[in-house]
Amino acid sequence: MTGSGGYRVDPGGLDGLVRELHSGADAFNGLANQAPVTPDCGASTELVGKALAKLVGSGAGLGGILVQTADKIHRSNGSYGNVENVAANRLDKGMHGRQ
Repeated sequence: MTGSGGYRVDPGGLDGLVRELHSGADAFNGLANQAPVTPDCGASTELVGKALAKLVGSGAGLGGILVQTADKIHRSNGSYGNVENVAANRLDKGMHGRQ
């Protein structure tokens, strides 16, 4: 974070994003647990059942990806401050000469 106001990040915003991703994952996992019973579609019942199963499976897969993404953001959030401070220090030295 620079004193010149050039750019800034709010680590709390990253925490909020992690919470949103986990919430989305929970929603997809909840849908997977409430998979509908295959409706009677006559000759197409088997195909509709397979399509529903694929949709539920895709939702569960997406929930897993959301959790993985949230975990990566959470892990990187702690190191972000260090990286930010090093980068700001380098920029300050470059703009104001070595001190």
